[in-house]
Amino acid sequence: MTSMRRAEGTSLVELMISLAMGLIVLAGVVAAFLFSLKSWQEMNERGRLHLSVENAVEILKHDLRLSSGNYLIFDPQGGAEYTAISMPASTSNAQGFLTFSGGGIQWNSTVIYHVYSTGTEEQLRRTVLNSFNTSAATRQTALTALLTSGTAVSGEGATEILFSASDVSLRIIPQFPVFDGYASEVTRSPNSAFGSVTLTPGLHTIRFEVTGKNASSTGYQIGIDSVLGAPSGAGSIEAEALLPAVAASGATPAKEDMLSTGNQWSGNNQVVFPATATANYFSLQFYYDQWLESNFNYFTRNYLSVEGSDPYLTVQSREEQGAVPAWQVEAQTGSPMGANTLLNGYTIRNVISGSLINRPATMVRIQFKAPETSDLTIDSATFGLRSGQTANFSDAPVQLYFSNSTVEEGDSDGVGSTESSGPTSITIPANHHVWSNWFLCSWSVSAVPDYLVSYKVSDNSSQGYCPTWTDASSSTCSYYALGDFAGSVQDFSLQPFYAATSNSYAVPQVAAWTASGTATSRIVDTQASAPAYQQIDWISTLPSGSSASVKVRTSANSDMSGATDWASLASYSSGASLTALASERYLQYQIALQSGSPYATQPIVDNVKLTWQRPSVLTELSGYYTKGPGYGMFKVLVDNNPTVKALEVRVEATSQFNNQPVRSSARTEVKPMNTGK
Repeated sequence: MTSMRRAEGTSLVELMISLAMGLIVLAGVVAAFLFSLKSWQEMNERGRLHLSVENAVEILKHDLRLSSGNYLIFDPQGGAEYTAISMPASTSNAQGFLTFSGGGIQWNSTVIYHVYSTGTEEQLRRTVLNSFNTSAATRQTALTALLTSGTAVSGEGATEILFSASDVSLRIIPQFPVFDGYASEVTRSPNSAFGSVTLTPGLHTIRFEVTGKNASSTGYQIGIDSVLGAPSGAGSIEAEALLPAVAASGATPAKEDMLSTGNQWSGNNQVVFPATATANYFSLQFYYDQWLESNFNYFTRNYLSVEGSDPYLTVQSREEQGAVPAWQVEAQTGSPMGANTLLNGYTIRNVISGSLINRPATMVRIQFKAPETSDLTIDSATFGLRSGQTANFSDAPVQLYFSNSTVEEGDSDGVGSTESSGPTSITIPANHHVWSNWFLCSWSVSAVPDYLVSYKVSDNSSQGYCPTWTDASSSTCSYYALGDFAGSVQDFSLQPFYAATSNSYAVPQVAAWTASGTATSRIVDTQASAPAYQQIDWISTLPSGSSASVKVRTSANSDMSGATDWASLASYSSGASLTALASERYLQYQIALQSGSPYATQPIVDNVKLTWQRPSVLTELSGYYTKGPGYGMFKVLVDNNPTVKALEVRVEATSQFNNQPVRSSARTEVKPMNTGK
């Protein structure tokens, strides 16, 4: 019997199924590979574009940081943002530092960034021109020409393509700062950067404009203390010194005394602007470049003082000058006060040695002192020039008057009377002293003669004890005689019981006041290698017979070495031209004030302004403003242009990949760091 067996193997159907399944797997693998490849290519293009953009921004930032804001040129001109920039550049030396010449950086090339379209793509280009022209108009023309041609002329520079893409954008946007004046308590801000602006020589307006207010603030007002413009080396300008405002909207700015809120405000004042709404503003006019001195800090003063809550310079008062004795008995005798001497009924003439008088005088007053344990009565007293080395007056002496109250030792003296009449006698209580009225008496410290203080002591023995100082070298310090000869011009040596003695009695001090003085300024670095000095002005109040004048000098050296001596300089009046001054970097001036008889009121000088010209420069404005519960937010404009805090640089690029856009962008804020060099 024949056996039947099943044939073994793969059927066609099974083979087809297996083949189909393999194709499906293979298609999946291929699809995954193609997707990965496409993604990798897209990521690679995105990375390439991002790296190109970031690299371009870093190169531009590097160039801009090393450049000078004084010479930047933009396109389009006058726009809110720019699409091309031209900047100066300098060659580095072997040590990596920029090349210096004439005290500043030598700008010897020009770098330009712009976007150029070839028709099929756009390119961010960097062109380096082999020269730098200080003329802004010439540089603007060169920038415009390059934007058209796209490349530097052969031999004049070289152009490189930083990167290409289907679409490239370069945006340079000035950043405008805004300041918030709100604080829970009234205080002064820290020194704040108001922004940068290019200033030409001469007059400009600075405008403070309300932009709104903090949600916590109750008002919109603005308070400005002071403003500083660098690279000017003259220091800050008190805002109140620039009043009155040249323009205002919504309110009127005024000077406000800030002493009641603390002593933070320089000059003790601010300009307050009681704004009531957004867009209210006020404008002040200032000169670039100038030294406007209204506080007189760091001045060396001789017989002048700074007075008032709103500081001004004037002749130092009699009380202030008199606080430093012009003559002291202990300096003459070389010994302290000793035992008291009874001299009732005697006239005493104390010698005031001119060689020991250390201060000049226009007016003088004399101090008389009682013993610690008994009163002293002076019946009459005079003062006058000594005749040679005698006890006699060379001419009629001045009668002394006593309108001032007596003062207990250790207490401060009151205001000294200047009356040329009044009581001629005075009783000084024990342990007290009294000053005579001020009287006219002129001397200079270069050659002061001897004087005599002559006075009659009471006949009453209980009021006739005089404090006594004995000369250590036994030199004659006084004379006395019995009787009343206080004002006599007769020969004193012929009077009864005449004697010469090495004692000095009852007169411990002589005070002097001079009607003139000087104040010498600090030395200012104008920060300009060759400033062209223009004019000097000041505000003054001059009583009849008084005067004010200023001497000015310059030097190439920071210590003023080589400058003309003050005594050899001519004086300027307010409004005078300074064009004859040598155009040297360092500046100093000296103010001279002279009071006029009868010396009841003193001359005043304030807001001394010296101006000069320098090349146009990017100026960093800063200052102090007031913060408080009712203060708003504001911005600063100069000549109607907002100040710039920095330049924001944005580079954006788009390329096409498989008909899809791939985008990348980068931004940075950068500020030229070599401005003013």
